[in-house]
Amino acid sequence: AEGKVEGLAEERTRIAGIMKNNGEPVEKIVAYTQLTPDEIAAL
Repeated sequence: AEGKVEGLAEERTRIAGIMKNNGEPVEKIVAYTQLTPDEIAAL
């Protein structure tokens, strides 16, 4: 189960990076991925 949770976190981070590169607003990325604005800024 722990590996599955880690995999989901990696996928959310990957999706957030794609959204950021496509110019999506941080607020939208937060809503879709539940990452924090600081986590998104670090991508």
